[in-house]
Amino acid sequence: MKVIGFRSGSKSIRFAILEKNGENISLINSDKENELKIPITIKSEEDQIDWVYCEIERILRQNSNTDKIVVKMAEFTRSDTKVKRLISYFDAVILLNAKKANKEVTTKLYSQIGIKRMDVKEKSEAICGKTKQKWDEQIADAIYVAYSEF
Repeated sequence: MKVIGFRSGSKSIRFAILEKNGENISLINSDKENELKIPITIKSEEDQIDWVYCEIERILRQNSNTDKIVVKMAEFTRSDTKVKRLISYFDAVILLNAKKANKEVTTKLYSQIGIKRMDVKEKSEAICGKTKQKWDEQIADAIYVAYSEF
C-alpha cells in the first residue's frame, strides 16, 4: 500500500510518500523531492494557488500507483489570519487534485492521528527515519498523517 501525506505551509508544501510491504514501512522520497517551495517571484495568491495546483497535479501523476492521499490540516484556533487562509487554499488544491486523479483522500488533525504537535518529529523519525535534507515539523506532520492510514 502506498500513501502520500501532505502538510501545507505558507511558503512550501511538504509531502511524504510512505509504502508498506508486510510490516515494513518506508519513506520512499526521503532523499528525493519532498518539498514544493513556492517561488518568491510569485507574489499574488491566485498565482501561488495556480502554481501549487500544477505541482500537486504533477506529484500525483508521477505517483499514479498511490492508494490514498492524506492531508494534515492546520489546527483550528480562535483567530483567522491571511496566512491561515492561504494554507487552507493550498489544502483545497490538494483535495481537488486528489479528486480529479480518482484517489481516496482524507483530512486529519492531530487529535485524529493520535499525536501532539510537540511529539510529531520524534515519533515520525521512529517510524521511518529522517529526510536527508530539511528535517522539520512540517515534513514530520506529512509522514505521520500518511502513517495514520496503515
